This record gives sequence, structure tokens and C-alpha cells, in this order.
Amino acid sequence: MRGAKTSTFELTAIGIISCIIMWYTGTKEFAATPGIIIGAIMCIALGYVAINANLACSRRGDYQISCWVMLMRKTYLLKMLICILITTFVWEPGLIDKSSWSYGYDPQRFYEYAEILLENNFRGESLRVLNLNYTGIIYYFSIPMSVFGRSTLIPLFMNLVVTELAISKLIRFMVDQNITRGLSMLIIALTLAPEVLWFDCLSSRESLLMALTTYFALDLVSLIGSGNNEEVKPTIGIIMRIILTICGLVLVRLSMLVIIISSIAMLITLVPQRKGRLLIVIFVLISLVVAMSSLVPTLMLALGSSGVGLEGYLGMLTGLDQGLTDGWRELDGMGSFARELIPKGPFTAILYSIPRLLLYLLAPLGAQQMNFGLLAELRWEDWQRLFMMLSASINLMFFPLILAGIKSKISYGNQHVISYYLVLSIVLLGIAGGNFIIHERYRLAGSLLLLGGYYIGYNSESKDIRLAYIAWLYAMIVSIILFLVKR
Repeated sequence: MRGAKTSTFELTAIGIISCIIMWYTGTKEFAATPGIIIGAIMCIALGYVAINANLACSRRGDYQISCWVMLMRKTYLLKMLICILITTFVWEPGLIDKSSWSYGYDPQRFYEYAEILLENNFRGESLRVLNLNYTGIIYYFSIPMSVFGRSTLIPLFMNLVVTELAISKLIRFMVDQNITRGLSMLIIALTLAPEVLWFDCLSSRESLLMALTTYFALDLVSLIGSGNNEEVKPTIGIIMRIILTICGLVLVRLSMLVIIISSIAMLITLVPQRKGRLLIVIFVLISLVVAMSSLVPTLMLALGSSGVGLEGYLGMLTGLDQGLTDGWRELDGMGSFARELIPKGPFTAILYSIPRLLLYLLAPLGAQQMNFGLLAELRWEDWQRLFMMLSASINLMFFPLILAGIKSKISYGNQHVISYYLVLSIVLLGIAGGNFIIHERYRLAGSLLLLGGYYIGYNSESKDIRLAYIAWLYAMIVSIILFLVKR
């Protein structure tokens, strides 16, 4: 692929970004202002590298690839500009005001703990006294902050790069599967998806989890999903990437191990495999389970975790910790459906998985009211509610495309796309059952894959799309009736 020329839009966007960062650093008493500027430059450069690296080897013609690369670069810079403004004027004030009633939100604490870790020269003991079960994300933010400076822009730059890596990987998958009708819409949707854009601004683990989950899913589909296709052979590179992404997922959120094992087992079971490939996958799966069981607890304790807590997590997940679940069930503001769907045991945890998934996709619609006048006050709580409602509205409108895509691709026998939907279903159900209380931000782990699923469905037959929307409409009518009855 020939290198795409830098457009006037890109030069203008880079110029505006540079001016904002210079103004931002000028208003702060930073000793490492040059580091923040260098961090911004590296954010742009690495984003461009991610885009070119994933699309350069595509089998498509140079002209098509160049057009998509140019669009991805423009939307990436536009997103970076928007995110810098949101981080500076909306998110950062919420970090400074620790007396606020809303202080204590996970992304706020992650940033605070990263500063504590820096002040103690990365000694794990400084985190252990905080009684944390998660420490991987704190190191993820604190290491670049030690290089480029302490600023809310550094986590933003990290999130932008890892998210762009995942987006470009997903675009490459669509191109390789020859699903390209309306690809420009997918590029814009992935880059500017409301909840993805918002959480990239925060010092949260959601963006990293989303990127790692997307990479893991697409590499797993490449390794296993090709089934008996003799032309596609497993490579050391794919296997190593899967191992690295699994390690990253487990270190950031231990509960992802359940989704990982379930996804691999599902594809091995349902997708026909060549004997050699099947043996490789089984060997990798067994090795990973053994390694994670023995190494991860030790590593997490060394990084300052107070304890991995896998047994306690599974007890909470299946409703065995009755005192904890009863306490949450008594809280106000969760919505009657959410309270009723807290599992009381292993059976109800499985039984409630589908309705909980729907609540995850549609939250906070119906549970919270939006006062648009409050947005002018630039409080992060109101802006997060806005972005999450926008994404929930997208899910409400386009989820039937998932059903259409599954039906259509099964008819055509495209094993890669069928495997994609299998992994997507495991990820979504894992998110729905992965916590006994419904936090809509947890759905972000599958957001990019979900948007990709909508796009595949958009490329399906018209009759499949019509049938899917009819079924979805009936389901919504029933849900609304039940909702009104419960209220």
C-alpha cells in the first residue's frame, strides 16, 4: 500500500490539538510539560502506525485501502481533539475536587492510586495497605505517568492508542472477510461511539479491557474459527498474541478468565477442527489454565494486591454470598428489574443471564432521567449519563442486526463470521453474568465487537433484517408491558 498523504484536515487538527495542549500545560504547574507534549506526539504517531500496520497487508487494492486509511486517520484526530476537551474541562475537575459527593468512582481512585504508587517508587506495599484486588491497571497508568508526567492527559493518550489498535484490527477483519459495504460508516461508528469516546477520556480500565477483549476475540477466531480450512494455518505469532492478551485481561480483571475459557471451549466444540489444530488449541488451553492458576495469584500479590479473591468472586457471582447480595437488593435506584435479577444461586445466575444482558445493553434507559440543562455545569456524572444513554439508544435501534447477521452467515456457512458471533455471545453473556449488580460501564468490554456485529448484520439479506426487526419489536412490546406492570 502506498502511503496516504497528509490532508489539510489532519494538519489543521494537529495544529488545534497542539494549541490546546500548549494552553493546557501553560495553565498548570507541571515540571514535566515537555513530557506531556511528547506524549501527545507519540499518541498521534502510534495511532497512525496502528492504522497502517493493520491495513497495509490487506489483499484489497491500494486505492480502497488508502481511502479507508485516510478516513481512519481523520476520525482518530477528531476523536483525540474531542477527548482532550472533555478530559480538560469535564473529567479533570472531578479528580481535583475530592470533597464531591461523587468522588470515589473507580477511574478516580485508579488515578489517585497511580499517583500513590509513583510517590512510593513502585513499591507494591504502598498498594497492599489499600486492600485492593486489582493492581494491574494502576501499574498500566503509573508507568507512562512516570515517563511523561502526572496529568490526566497521559491515561487519555494511552487509551486512545490501545483503542485505535483494536479498531484497526476489527476493520482489517472485515476487509479480509470481504464485508466492506458501508465500511466508512463502521470506521466512524467505532471511532466516535459515545461510550467508547467517553471512557477513553477517563483513567479507567474499561478501554484497556475493550481493546484486549477485541484483540483476543479476533485472534481466537483466526486460530480456531477457520475450522478445516487448509489455507489458514495457526502461527506462533497468533498463539503468542492470544497468550499475551489473556495475561493482560486476567491482570486487569480476573473475572475475564471465565469468558476466555468459555470462548475457547465453545469454538472447539462447535466449529469443526482439523486434528492437528485441535491438539494445538487443547494444549494451549490446558497450559493457560495451569499457568493462570499458579502464576497469576503470585504475580498479583507481588504487585501489591491484597488477594486475588477468585473464590469470593465466584461466590458473589452465583449468589452464594447471600449477605452481600441481599444488601445490594435493598438499595434504591437500581430499578425493580435489576433488583429482581440479582442471582440467588448458581441456577438463577444462569437463568437470568439473557434478561440481564438486555438490561446491560439498554441501561440506563428507563432507569434515569436526563436533564440536558445540567450539561452546561460540566459535571462528569451528567456527561457520562448522556454518553451511556446515546450508546444504549444505538443498541436499542441496531441489536436486531445481530440476529439478522447470525441467520444470514449460518446460511452462507462463513465459519470465521459464525465464530465471531459465537465469541461475541460468550463475551456479552459473560459481561451480563460477571457481576451481580448491573453497571452499564461493564458492557464496554464488548462494545467494539458489538458494533462489528451490527455492521455484519447490516450486510445481510434484506429479508433477514426485516424478520429480525419484527421479532425485536414484539420483544420490546412485551418488555414495556412488564416494565409498566413492575412499576
